[in-house]
Amino acid sequence: MATATRTAVVTGGEGSIGRELVALLLARGIRVLSADRQRSDAALPAGAADLYSYLPYDAQDAASAEAVLAAAGPVDYLVLAAGIYPESPLAAMADEDWRRTIDINLSGSYTLLQRALPSLTEDASVVLLASIAGVRGSRHHAHYAASKAGLLGLARSAMWELGGSRRINVVSPGIINNAMTADLRGAAGERILANTPMGRYGTPREVAAVLDFLCSEASAFIQGENINVNGGFHVG
Repeated sequence: MATATRTAVVTGGEGSIGRELVALLLARGIRVLSADRQRSDAALPAGAADLYSYLPYDAQDAASAEAVLAAAGPVDYLVLAAGIYPESPLAAMADEDWRRTIDINLSGSYTLLQRALPSLTEDASVVLLASIAGVRGSRHHAHYAASKAGLLGLARSAMWELGGSRRINVVSPGIINNAMTADLRGAAGERILANTPMGRYGTPREVAAVLDFLCSEASAFIQGENINVNGGFHVG
């Protein structure tokens, strides 16, 4: 495989969506630093091992973010996909659960983005992974929905400060067939599918493909957008 000329940093890179994105980036010959709490055992594309690096990453720790950036050097693509999806009724929600969700899903993205600004190349692309919950809310997930809504505000504010050809966008998946949504699909699957015009759940690869598109020259004039990947699931 040819020597990489571009570098991507992907937080949450060992999760179901992140790992699919890592594979797509590596297949294009991009050097990828996958930052996550633990490494996945999923196979890498053939011949891509020399382009891939795993880095331990804690979204609640600013020093962890700084270590990732120090290892990366100049960053062409920054994908912030680290997150958690806890469940709790608002009336029973513990303050610590609220703070932890906001810290990981929203503040963690702010911390890495803010510290990455000097490292972003002149045409860098930043992508935040949000959720349909950030637009329409989610019963028993107020902390999660609030954190994802915050990412939309962060992106649309940051775009005014990135400068030049650097850009930032958001991808908001609907209900994806992965471990994170297993409980939700088990409890409300019939209702979800009835309100999804395509009549099925999305796949991690389908979300990763949109992230990959935003990490390419094909999306060079897309700025400050929220791209929904939800099979038409908007209400319900």
